[in-house]
Amino acid sequence: MGFAAGWAGVEQESENDSGYDKTYKSGGQLVHEKWSTQSQSGEYGVVIGDRFTVAVSGNAANIDELKGAVASIDLSGLESLKKEGVQAN
Repeated sequence: MGFAAGWAGVEQESENDSGYDKTYKSGGQLVHEKWSTQSQSGEYGVVIGDRFTVAVSGNAANIDELKGAVASIDLSGLESLKKEGVQAN
């Protein structure tokens, strides 16, 4: 959750000739995208259930390939575990 902590509560977007970096909420989940058009590489991650971070990074034809890699994971199954091992105060 270390890198997600940097995104917490921050929705931002920046773009230049070499790519973009944005953090936003989608479907109640915090999402971070970063793409470099020069190196054809990027990062894509989501925070699931306010507890888990799922992220991928690397070279790809486009950001949609990285999004597809994250989407191939059972995110709803992961979200269903968000209260496992948590003790109420």
